[in-house]
Amino acid sequence: MVSYITQIANNRDWTKKSLFKNSLIDLMGAPFIYEERDKIDDILLQNYPDFQNEVFPIIDSVNVDLFRQLAFIEGIDFLFRAINFCQAIQYLLINGFYSPAQSMSYQAAFYCARSILGLSGVYCSEIKSKDFILDVYYNQNQSINEYCINSVRRNHQVMWNLLAKVIQISIVDDFIVEKSIFNILKGVNYASCSNLRHHIHYYNKYNFIDLFNKKEYESYLIDLIDLETINNNCDYFDLLCLFLIFSSNLFLSIAMYSQGLEDMIKKYKILLSKEDNEILVKRHVFDKIKGYDSI
Repeated sequence: MVSYITQIANNRDWTKKSLFKNSLIDLMGAPFIYEERDKIDDILLQNYPDFQNEVFPIIDSVNVDLFRQLAFIEGIDFLFRAINFCQAIQYLLINGFYSPAQSMSYQAAFYCARSILGLSGVYCSEIKSKDFILDVYYNQNQSINEYCINSVRRNHQVMWNLLAKVIQISIVDDFIVEKSIFNILKGVNYASCSNLRHHIHYYNKYNFIDLFNKKEYESYLIDLIDLETINNNCDYFDLLCLFLIFSSNLFLSIAMYSQGLEDMIKKYKILLSKEDNEILVKRHVFDKIKGYDSI
């Protein structure tokens, strides 16, 4: 059995010359209805109602384009979910509720991980108790009409492993994310990303320092300008900030040039406003999101 991680083999090119990026811009020329983001499973059921694990069906070019568009839209959906948590996280941190803020920051960071995967052409789902991975990334040296189905449980560990794989094989330029930030993302220990969250939720290994005495947030404020202070031991809010920058820049690099995503740009700006996310302003997150002030 081939590992599900090895199925994601194509190098991701998110530079200005990216064929995948440019093909997405072409696909987003017409308005896309946000509520249609769940259509991938329906299409797969219609075309492959009896699919087996470990198969590589060929799909027609129309469906390839649609799958690529839908995977990208799902990436935006998870980005919106992550942003939606930010104000709640802000309230918890500012008021000293450090432990629950960590738990919520993990979930938002996980949504960002799903967002980066979707925006990079990786889609995971479960149909009739069967899990599969769909890879719609455009690669010049391989047919774009192939995707893989592989037996794998769609749990958090799978998603973190897939994200680690995608980041390791991705090429970005400064418009997407600064090299210093991208190098930090490459060095994150994704295999243990869920550990602290499990300690908070299920075990007695986490020191709830805010259980009786609230924690002063300002003393734990890490400035994203000083990136050397962030390492594999950083907390979930640090990871959330980094992933939020990366996923936002992936989204905006397409949306700013695509007429079909104008409504989603508006929704993005409403959700991620500087006025409502003071804590992200202090982390200089908005300074790292390319083109935010121009949308």
